[in-house]
Amino acid sequence: MSELAREFRVELCGIQEKDRNVLKRILAITESRARSYSLVDSAEDEPADILIVNADDSDAKQKWMHTYVGTNGISMCATILASRNKLDNPQYSSTGLPFFPTRVLKCLDEVTVKELKYTPELRIAEPPKETST
Repeated sequence: MSELAREFRVELCGIQEKDRNVLKRILAITESRARSYSLVDSAEDEPADILIVNADDSDAKQKWMHTYVGTNGISMCATILASRNKLDNPQYSSTGLPFFPTRVLKCLDEVTVKELKYTPELRIAEPPKETST
């Protein structure tokens, strides 16, 4: 992996097991990309970079709001709302359920740029150093 490569840790909240397994397979294809993703368990010590919340599950939304959303109404973790219905919440990124590879990866990539300020594509490479012989 290059020095610009970064793996983002993704935690799921209220996502059903079948959708979790699909997402795990989708994220596996990002291993060779500069911007890669891996699923993490909420019990791990290191916090996730991105949280995907099942917006159709009221318990999951309550848990997210209680754990991550501050008194100002803004999540303390980059958040994607996933739903089987169309969501109209411009404050948070959203993707559909079931997960579809191009759609979910595009959403994750947009969140890393917009919220986590990760833009390796915009970095101008240093010219190679000349060596004298």
